[in-house]
Amino acid sequence: MAKTLQIRNVPDSVHRTFKMRAAAAGMSLSDYLLSELKPMAERKTVAEVGEWMRSRHPPLVIPEGEETIVESIRRMRDA
Repeated sequence: MAKTLQIRNVPDSVHRTFKMRAAAAGMSLSDYLLSELKPMAERKTVAEVGEWMRSRHPPLVIPEGEETIVESIRRMRDA
């Protein structure tokens, strides 16, 4: 079931901008804002992407020292 959102204290300039954009698109303000909100909700946040990466790839532990770093990279590359 669809839900209703209410946004308080919207500055006049922001309201005016969205109202003009909605009119230019031939849409109601509500429909226009919904069309803008849907892609925002579908995009993952930086935190969600980080969690997704951590769940699929264990952290890389590289021993200290230039020679061992190169060896670790080569070992990972050739694996």
